Amino acid sequence: MRKNGKRQECDKCRDWVEKDKGILRKDATGIFNFRWTVWHPQCAPVDLRESWEAQEARKNRKELTDDGWLYTPFDSEALTLLRSLPGAYFDRKQQAWTVSTEVEDRARIVAVCKELGISYGPLWEFQPDQEAIKEAGARASLCAATLQQRLSLEWLFPRERAILNVSEDNLHPPALLAAAGKSRPIIVVADEPALWSSAHSNVTKLECAKDWHWPSPGQVLVVTPSRLPDGLEQKLLGETEQGVGIWDCNFKVESRAIARETLLIVASPERFGDYKSKRSKRLQGLGVYAAKKWIVGKVPADASNLWSLLTTMDMHRQVFGSFKCFMRCFEASNGYRNTIQWGKPTDEAVKRLMRVCYEAPYT
Repeated sequence: MRKNGKRQECDKCRDWVEKDKGILRKDATGIFNFRWTVWHPQCAPVDLRESWEAQEARKNRKELTDDGWLYTPFDSEALTLLRSLPGAYFDRKQQAWTVSTEVEDRARIVAVCKELGISYGPLWEFQPDQEAIKEAGARASLCAATLQQRLSLEWLFPRERAILNVSEDNLHPPALLAAAGKSRPIIVVADEPALWSSAHSNVTKLECAKDWHWPSPGQVLVVTPSRLPDGLEQKLLGETEQGVGIWDCNFKVESRAIARETLLIVASPERFGDYKSKRSKRLQGLGVYAAKKWIVGKVPADASNLWSLLTTMDMHRQVFGSFKCFMRCFEASNGYRNTIQWGKPTDEAVKRLMRVCYEAPYT
């Protein structure tokens, strides 16, 4: 909503409205004619006044939400500090920053919020239970996991979004499922369900997309990428008063409480190379309900496939922030007929990917 750029007369009370203190609207007076109407905030129509009040509340808001949205008024002195936050990206539509929600990044984000006077919830001061991490490693050892596999699973256990950058030879499905625990619903998306069907005592292999059901606590549901159910594509329904988008899909979950504890494991990342495909959209919609999302496999060597995978699993902002930054990290340039010519990954790209990767990629 625009403000008046000069001193004008209020359309209702006929008093003067000082510059940038009123509400401005463009009204048509004919086919090719129009005029600008100005009001005091208290004199404006109800719908304009409510929109103006919501906009002012968003501008003065200083809060860090649990899902990583950071609202703060514009401050040129704090701009460099905000850009240095892990996973920092400014969303122009929401007029807010998004930051990383990973455990290892929370201390840095909390320190900046304290310095800038931004409020945050108790979730940001939460530290992972070291005893629970050791127990996860112990459960993996009982499944004949090697020391290297146990260390990787201990690193993976407390993270909400992560990539276990290992080859299929070093992958141990029984140890991975054992480390995740027996009380959590688990959904595994894999090309070879046979490797995962024998890795747990309570495994259900989905034979047809119509037989889809949400796994109960302690149950493992194994599904191939081609059998993800229809209706998972997210649709934008509207926005909240704070300007946050409301997304929903046609797919209904039996119990939202159970769904919020679900672990989503993607063991075939190469099948999601195009984030605009129906297969990727369904996986992205499925990940909205999952509490944790893990990618088990090697990081794609192709840059475009990597960006599609990160976008599908909602890791792109946390790692690179924007597509422009991603192009810079891979030395991309515009090619023939608006194509993108990808170069080699830079040291910055490897450093950013280490935010979610266990082992350094491209080595």
